[in-house]
Amino acid sequence: MFKELELGVKADIDTIKDLDGKVAQETGGAPTKTIEPAGAGRRFSVTRSDRGSTALKSVEFTLEPAMISVKADYPGGPSFSAAIRLNNDGHCLFVVDDIEMESWQLRRRALQDLFFGGPHQPLVTVTARKRT
Repeated sequence: MFKELELGVKADIDTIKDLDGKVAQETGGAPTKTIEPAGAGRRFSVTRSDRGSTALKSVEFTLEPAMISVKADYPGGPSFSAAIRLNNDGHCLFVVDDIEMESWQLRRRALQDLFFGGPHQPLVTVTARKRT
């Protein structure tokens, strides 16, 4: 499940990169987002840097013995743990605060603010990096 989560995060970043490239083509600007492939391990993070700023925001995913922890390094960012449960339909799901979630729902909860922020957020650079 952790590897599935990591692959889903990479796919989400690729989708954002594609959308950003299309916007850049339409406006005549340059793409604002990049991605660096992440290696294998028990931990990975997604980092955002805003144009014109040296400040970084990250969300880290860590595989613990009985759960996956998600923690942002910025104020107000997500911080939660997800257990893995086999539901009555025979599907493995993440469970956060007693709410069953599929991978995309967990990724949305963890990364929506990092990727999109509020309605008036500046353009960003998004990268993924594996931490070992």
